[in-house]
Amino acid sequence: MKNKMIKQKKGMALVGVLLVMLFLGVLMMMAFFSASAYTTSSIVQESSDSALYCAQAGVEETLRQLRNGAGLNWLGTVDAGGNPIFQDVNNPANPAVPAGQFSIAQVILPGGLIPDGVWFNIPFRITGWAPSLDGQIATRTLEVVVRAMDPATNIFTANAPLTAGAGATIGGNVFAESFAFATATAANPITITGDLNYIRNLSRANQADVDVQGDINQVANIVFPSINMNNFASAAPGFNFAGNTSLEGWTFDGSTIPGGIIYVDGDLHISGHVANQSIAIAATGDIYITGDITTDNNDVQLGLFSDKNVFIASSVSGDLNVDAFIMAKDGFEAEYDATNPKDTLNFNGAVCVFGNQVGSTSAIDTSAFTQRNFAYNPQLAANNNIPQMFFFADLIELAVAGEPVSQ
Repeated sequence: MKNKMIKQKKGMALVGVLLVMLFLGVLMMMAFFSASAYTTSSIVQESSDSALYCAQAGVEETLRQLRNGAGLNWLGTVDAGGNPIFQDVNNPANPAVPAGQFSIAQVILPGGLIPDGVWFNIPFRITGWAPSLDGQIATRTLEVVVRAMDPATNIFTANAPLTAGAGATIGGNVFAESFAFATATAANPITITGDLNYIRNLSRANQADVDVQGDINQVANIVFPSINMNNFASAAPGFNFAGNTSLEGWTFDGSTIPGGIIYVDGDLHISGHVANQSIAIAATGDIYITGDITTDNNDVQLGLFSDKNVFIASSVSGDLNVDAFIMAKDGFEAEYDATNPKDTLNFNGAVCVFGNQVGSTSAIDTSAFTQRNFAYNPQLAANNNIPQMFFFADLIELAVAGEPVSQ
């Protein structure tokens, strides 16, 4: 009997040991699966975060493209069939690798671009792609709205105060940080045929001889991009000029200028005629217009880009004809010289300046001419042909579309 009880106790102990081992085994399996799930979750999260970083890089690339000449109608990096082309974050020139990149596509709306005052709101869908350690590719998508403006949309654009001088006829829209009117008279009235848009201040005397035919609007601010001279320098092989340069009296045949760009590392004196194709001329110093600058027609366009100022030289006398889009970091001014009185300025094109005061309280000052007739060239915005044209672009809305997914 005693041996039987001992055997029963040993059997119960064995069962207990087996139960404990089973329990420990279950705990170990739970810990293993928990660790495995955590590892998998970490892998998915890490690749998802990487994909999001790639998408954010795509947002920056979208703004860079717009600010460096891609234009308002840029469709993003898509092929002829509208399919996104991958962009390698580390090597944008290599579109072949399908991971660690982003794709950019403009969202095409039935009504086209969305007007927003003097801007357009442009929706983009930007997708980031990143590889995962489990062999999958994670994607994250951002829905982005960019507010953008073509500086050639207005006859005058300035991130600085502008003053309309007596006797000025301004044929087009005006956009300025602040705007004021000089004293007009019946003999020297001020006329603006388009809209007047300003950001901060408007000083409008109640004068019978001031005529603004369009709307007067206070609008939101926008980032003015700086002129990237490196873009012009790298795109002008064979037409780089070192030091102060004179291109006076030239006939600029755009069809013979590679890339349509002339780059001057210094001051530039210029006059002449632009034929056949549009060109851009950029100077790191001041640009001096010393005589007429004309083009074949409104489709053949000249862009003058200065990292300082664009001046109408003091040596100019009598009438002057200028067909151009002018963009200057500081300002646009006609120099005054009592010995060479200036009569009428006939300007066809547009002017964009960035803001330092030049010779007066107005960033654009052509009052050295008795009469100023400014006509806007609508072809600048309709089919802008000037190489390396710059645009204003701000990110105004960004949203993550959906949850992280793997494919």
